This record gives sequence, C-alpha cells and structure tokens, in this order.
Amino acid sequence: MSLLTELIALLLREIKDGKNNKDRLDKKQNDEFSRLGANAVNRTLSYLNDKGNEDIATEKELSDLWTAVACVAKPFDPDLARRCYEKGNYWADPSRWSEEEIKEAGIGIKRIQKEIGDYFDGTASEKKINKTDISQGKSTGQGEHNPDSLPAITSSKPWYKNAIAKTVALIFLLAAITTIAVNLEKILERISPSKHIQQIKDDSEIVKVDFSPITHKGFFDKISDDNLTDLQKDQFLKQHLGRKVEWEGFVQRVDNGTDSEGFEHVVYITPILNMNSKFDMTGCWFSAKHKRDLLALEKGQRAVVSGILKDYDRLGVRLVYCELKMVESSPQNTRQTKGNLEN
Repeated sequence: MSLLTELIALLLREIKDGKNNKDRLDKKQNDEFSRLGANAVNRTLSYLNDKGNEDIATEKELSDLWTAVACVAKPFDPDLARRCYEKGNYWADPSRWSEEEIKEAGIGIKRIQKEIGDYFDGTASEKKINKTDISQGKSTGQGEHNPDSLPAITSSKPWYKNAIAKTVALIFLLAAITTIAVNLEKILERISPSKHIQQIKDDSEIVKVDFSPITHKGFFDKISDDNLTDLQKDQFLKQHLGRKVEWEGFVQRVDNGTDSEGFEHVVYITPILNMNSKFDMTGCWFSAKHKRDLLALEKGQRAVVSGILKDYDRLGVRLVYCELKMVESSPQNTRQTKGNLEN
C-alpha cells in the first residue's frame, strides 16, 4: 500500500470517527437544550397565566432561564439562540419593550414554544431547511407577541458535504506532496553523498570504501554520451558515486578552498591535457596535511589521484579524501606554475 493510499484511508477513518463524535455531541446538546427550553417555556407560561401578580424576582428568574437556553442553543441553532437571548433581555425589564420591538425580535412565547418542541420529535432540522415563511401568531398577553414576519432561517451545510469537500482538497494536496517528495528523492539520490562518505570519520576508514574501476576519461566519455537517456545516466552515477576511484589526469589549477567537510586545498585535473571545456574538470579535495606535496605541483603535470567520487553536476566532478598516488617529474607543456597555494 502506497503512502498516499494509507493517508487517504487514515483521513476517511478520521472523518467517520468525527461524524460519530458529532452525532453523540449533537444528541447531548439536543437533550440539554430540550430540557432547559421546556423548563423555560413552562415557567414562562405559568407566570403569564398568573395574571395581575407581577413579581420582579420571578421575572429575573425567567431572564436567567432564557439566557441559559440561548447559550446551549448557540452551537446548532444560532437564530433561535439569538431570540432566546433577546427573550432573556425582555424579562430583565419588560417595561422597556414596545409591542413593535417585541414583534421585530420574534420572541413570542407560542412561536418559541413550537420551535423548542420540534427538537423533541426530531423535526427541527428539516423545518429549518424547508421553512420559507413564518405566519403571524396570536398575542399572548403581557406584551408577548409573535412577529408578523421574519427572514427565512438558513441552515449550515450537512456535515458530509463539508467532509467531502475537505477530503477532495486533502487528496489533491497529498497527491501534490507525494509527487514533490518522489521528485525530490530522485534529485537527492543524484547529488547527495553516499552512505559510505557519510560514515567516514578519518582517513583510516577510506580503505573500507568499495572501489570503482571506472577511469577518469571513461567517466566523462560515459556521462557526456548523447546517446544515453537521463535515466541511464542516473543509473550510471548510482553505480559509481560514493566509491573510491584512482584517476589519472593533468593538473590545471591548484587552489586554496575550505569547504564544509574540512578540506582546505583543491587540485583541478582533466583527463586530457589540452581539454578546453572547464565543465569536464575534476576537483580533487585534499586535507591540510597534503599541502607540501601540492606545492610542488605544476600546471600540465600528469598525476594519479585517488579519492572518493562524491558527486557530479554540470560543472564537473568532485573527489574527496584525496591522495596523490603518482606525479610525473615534469609537466607535459612548457608552462610551469604552482597555482595559488603560495598566496
């Protein structure tokens, strides 16, 4: 099973578990809302039926009851929660509310009683979706009126529609990440040093590295062969990168150049003496202990260098942990220079 398949399967399990958890939470919220709502409705009706006995303490109690109902209803029915909250404000001081304000707020007891009752029989969600008009109710006394009209209540998308949209988006995202990861892995395989190089702690461990018989000229001939596909060249590099080679070449330049691995000197050699292309040059990296030998090198001098073939790019080859195995006594041309090591 691929990584993408496993991630998709995990995502679908999470969605299923999330739906089950949501169902359990919805039922708990519905039960709590139904209980508090029924209590608030019954207490309000009881107070309204007791005509002529206004009681500030009871009205404060009703205000607290409707505010509590609003808090419970808010997560799943914001519109009803808002009107329950307004109903709590109403009972905090009924004298401040005009009949017009009561009508506009939609806080009539008959209407709210009906909507709370819908949660007992499970028809609240369906009615919220299909309802497009709310008819006018009757006056209930003490300023309690149903509104003439109220904007249609819009419901949120069902859980599964949101889940499907999120799933599709995540699948595309995971597919893109997987594609990037695969391509990145291919690039790293080509340019990263092998495990052999990463494991070397000192020169004594170089002898443990596998040897590649490829010659200096043979390497460049192969890698520059236009008849080979990129896939074939990648396979060729995998066979030789990270292995020890012993290459013959002609010195072109000797420089100082500290790198991240602690090598301090680099000798550039080419497989052919008068090679014009700077892109077919091999950089051989030496530690500081080889400086005395490197000072004696001259341009055009033939040398045999051993080292580990670390990487290759368009600018040439890089050998590390290098040693001079043989140096010809005199250069192959008349120019004689020791490079830049004496600077």
